[in-house]
Amino acid sequence: MVAAQDALEGTLRNALFRRKLENIHSGLMERYRDSQHYSSPIVGEEREEVKKELLSLILPPGYRIGSGSITDSTGFETGQVDAVIEQPFSLSFPVATSTNRLYLADTVGAAFEIKSDLNTQGEEALDKIIEIRQLECYQSEQGEPILFDLLLIPSFIVSFAGPKQLKTLEKHYINPRNRFAPNGVLVIESGLFYGRSAEGRWYEANGRTGSLLAFFSCVISSLKFRAQIPFDFLRYSELLSTPHAQGE
Repeated sequence: MVAAQDALEGTLRNALFRRKLENIHSGLMERYRDSQHYSSPIVGEEREEVKKELLSLILPPGYRIGSGSITDSTGFETGQVDAVIEQPFSLSFPVATSTNRLYLADTVGAAFEIKSDLNTQGEEALDKIIEIRQLECYQSEQGEPILFDLLLIPSFIVSFAGPKQLKTLEKHYINPRNRFAPNGVLVIESGLFYGRSAEGRWYEANGRTGSLLAFFSCVISSLKFRAQIPFDFLRYSELLSTPHAQGE
């Protein structure tokens, strides 16, 4: 009797977890369908929904999420990045309003490009990932052995619609030999996730709940990996040496 009761409680707990992920997926898709065929400002609200209803769920204590531009210590700067997760004790600056910020590459835990449909916006998404992956976010000492992934910001594409097969994501988006490829791609409607965390572990899933869990796992693993890397704000002092400032 006790064993049967324990089994029933275990089944209920499993059902609750699965239902929670199903509800997240359903909520996101409902907002996506509701905004289809409207003007760009309304469609742009999809990005806010992904940040609020999806990415905020995986933020460990001390992290915060926003959007804006990222710069590295060489002065290279991205354009607008849809979502950025900052590491604890990071430094970022509001731009005009608190909605957008200027981030320092060394302190970014992960970055996200959010699209409506990868079938028509795939190249645009990859172009933004290339901008992010060009940033230098770690300076090694001479002769120091270093993992290649230490140098790059973990970057992900999240799209409401897109390919319907994992092999398509693998073929067109995920290439571990290409430093400019995204770490992972989530297609919400198709229930697909394929990716590789910053520490090198592979994740793939097909299904509404499984794809969300794989996405969460990959991003969290990448955040934990990035948290081990020290950063030095003084590296950015080189950006202060402008021709105007030299006479000061």
